[in-house]
Amino acid sequence: MRTLAVLLLILFILPSSSAFSEIYRYIDSQGRLTYTSDPNSLPDGHENKVSPAAKNERLKKSDLPSNSSPTVRIEHLNQRLELTKIEFDSKFEKISDVPADEYVQTTQDILNLKFEMVDLNEELIDLTEDDREEKELRLQRLYAWSDKIDLLLEKDRQENGPQARSSRLEVIALSVKEIRRNGSSVTYSIMADINNPGKEGRASVKVAGKGVDGHIIESKILSGEIGRDESKTLYEAAIVAPEDALHIITWEIVETAIH
Repeated sequence: MRTLAVLLLILFILPSSSAFSEIYRYIDSQGRLTYTSDPNSLPDGHENKVSPAAKNERLKKSDLPSNSSPTVRIEHLNQRLELTKIEFDSKFEKISDVPADEYVQTTQDILNLKFEMVDLNEELIDLTEDDREEKELRLQRLYAWSDKIDLLLEKDRQENGPQARSSRLEVIALSVKEIRRNGSSVTYSIMADINNPGKEGRASVKVAGKGVDGHIIESKILSGEIGRDESKTLYEAAIVAPEDALHIITWEIVETAIH
């Protein structure tokens, strides 16, 4: 998901982009506040005077004189866009891992940064593209990227948002052992250590014995009542025909739920 978003960003939006870990700022000979990611490109006399800029610090429109030339304005917009992209990428890449109580605010921050990037790109396209058809094509790509980010955020919300997390069980460990075998059956002891970070209810864990091609040969549902923020172990026995047990090469969790 993340790779697709980044590829869309690179291919369809940014006229230029560089990956860097630190941004430097200095005042150039024209009195402009200037940002660079390459310390070797700093003008003479600035090498020992620059200060690393915070990654989330972005240039404001007020930093640019109203009578600036198109060339200066394009440079200014590119700097703002590059800094905004750094913050966007940083938040977007980690959205699935933020704590539940920070998820909504982080999502809103990402959307605000996305809107800012769209605005900056619209202005850059207007300044750098004279051909009407090419301008329209670049705008279409920009808006397609924006829509794609919305879809990815919605998908992540459904999978990792606060509501999804509240109904998700965490399986800490799964143990399956053969405890009995005779001519008519093979008996397995199945234990699943689970943790419930959400609402209390009846937990269920579906465990499947799979063959070499991944198909399910035998399955068993372990279930039991569990409280909020509680950890417990679910037990169950699975009785399998010997000819089926012969083909089971692994046992896996295939589904969890809390009702």
